[in-house]
Amino acid sequence: MGELLAFAASVTWAFGTANYGKLSQRYPAISVNMARAIYAFPFFVVAIFFEGASGQFSHITQAQVAWLALSAVSSFAVGDWIFLKSVADLGVSVALAIASCFPIWSALAGVFFRGETLSLMQWLGLLITLAGVIYIILLNHRAGEGKNPKRGVILGVLCSLFWFLNSLSVSIASRGLSPGVTNTIRIGFGIVFCMILGKSIIKVNSLWLSKKDYKRYGFLFIFEAFAGSYFYVYGMSHTPLAIGSVLTSLAPAITVPVAWIMGLEKVSYRKLAGVLSVVLGLVMLLGILN
Repeated sequence: MGELLAFAASVTWAFGTANYGKLSQRYPAISVNMARAIYAFPFFVVAIFFEGASGQFSHITQAQVAWLALSAVSSFAVGDWIFLKSVADLGVSVALAIASCFPIWSALAGVFFRGETLSLMQWLGLLITLAGVIYIILLNHRAGEGKNPKRGVILGVLCSLFWFLNSLSVSIASRGLSPGVTNTIRIGFGIVFCMILGKSIIKVNSLWLSKKDYKRYGFLFIFEAFAGSYFYVYGMSHTPLAIGSVLTSLAPAITVPVAWIMGLEKVSYRKLAGVLSVVLGLVMLLGILN
């Protein structure tokens, strides 16, 4: 069940990003993330009572709270904001292909900090992933797509680091906690951090969307930010970090056809081939094919 829901989180994120990229063309990226968090938060509060998990709050440690705060920064507040900025520069599929390489950091952390070794298949997967990303970037550059390709690539790589921290934080902090409790805390932090980032650092004119867009995108916010986050936390807490990281990073393979169907990007089978190579490399890297 953990593996299935981790993959389901990729599906919800694929549909979310296909729309958020379009929405962030009209609103600051931080405002889009704020809307996602505001919609999801009350649903998680209700979910706690359906789970019968309200008593877990009395057992939460300070370390878990700190990890969940880091998760909020690495996702809703900063990580996802950087991602949407990268989308503006590169387009949805390219930005997502780069940012979704965060499992690479999981593998390298294991090698350098835990003394783990990679098999020949995993090293080959690493090379295929990197080659796929480079290929996609070169395709995008030759096609003249994106507003600022160099900045977009840098932001995409930076986002992958934040998403790695998010996966690590959730896998550690969610032990012994239900998805409802975990997400209520992390998204509560996300709302606070979005307000601080938006008003004190980025200094946007408004953190809010129009009433029309809140209604128009309300179902999507619930589908992605609530259901997707629920699936994500359950998946990460019920699978090994390496496996969960890969399964939650498969959105690029889903986003490309979604973007085509929605008319957000032009059909490019070369780009699809690059994205699929990234996904295959990640699967090999984390040893799923071993």
